Amino acid sequence: MTQNTHPHSTTRKCRPSSVGVDSIPLSPETLKRIEETKEDLKTGNVWTLKELKRSMV
Repeated sequence: MTQNTHPHSTTRKCRPSSVGVDSIPLSPETLKRIEETKEDLKTGNVWTLKELKRSMV
């Protein structure tokens, strides 16, 4: 077996210096959609990919 030398092949935590921060704040609409999505996840209002594909046939 050969060794994987790809730089992303090892799991490690992101260092603060390597994480980008966007200087433009999110819009109120985007923040609202994020909160709605969090609520959907909490209440279980989600579909698996399999369920979604099944509903489209």
